[in-house]
Amino acid sequence: GSEGTGLGLAIVKRIVIQHSGSVVMRNRSEGGLIAQISFPTK
Repeated sequence: GSEGTGLGLAIVKRIVIQHSGSVVMRNRSEGGLIAQISFPTK
């Protein structure tokens, strides 16, 4: 794979938080990461 600057993740996190959501990111041992995004239900 290719490495990025992480700017996309920062943008996603900001948008999710603006919508009362949460973001949890974990590094994968084999490389890359897992991003879990949650939003509250109405």
